Amino acid sequence: SKNTDPLYWERLRSGLNGRLNRSGEKQKLPYAVGISIGYSICDGTGSCAIEKQIERADRQMYENKKARKALSGQKNPV
Repeated sequence: SKNTDPLYWERLRSGLNGRLNRSGEKQKLPYAVGISIGYSICDGTGSCAIEKQIERADRQMYENKKARKALSGQKNPV
């Protein structure tokens, strides 16, 4: 199922960021616009407790944010 494929979620994240970036450029915004997304997939092989799911998604969101900052060279990307 595509909902349990990490590549699906990475493509979705990348597509959303691309659309936001293009929209910002079209509007001639003086800053870059993007989002940091974290997700957690419960496939039945590990813990599916909601607390663990939130913890994984939160950790991934901050990793994504850190990577966006490194790529953009910005201290605080929007």
